[in-house]
Amino acid sequence: MKKLLGIVVLGLLLSGNANAEIRIIEQIEAGKLKTSALKGAFPVTRICSNGYEFLITGKGTNTSVTQVFEERNGKSLPAKC
Repeated sequence: MKKLLGIVVLGLLLSGNANAEIRIIEQIEAGKLKTSALKGAFPVTRICSNGYEFLITGKGTNTSVTQVFEERNGKSLPAKC
């Protein structure tokens, strides 16, 4: 009985659907980045995922995702969108 209960609980935990709302806030083309030390070598995209802001930089296999933080009341907190 314990084994059956364990299998049912494990099955329920592993079968959960992961769903995230993702929308693009802003896309900046590589040529428009004039302040970059790389002189606009890659595009930057700001996205909103589950209410938090992220930056996606690069292209192809050289892509990086970074969460945006902001200072509120002297604390570093994730930026909401």
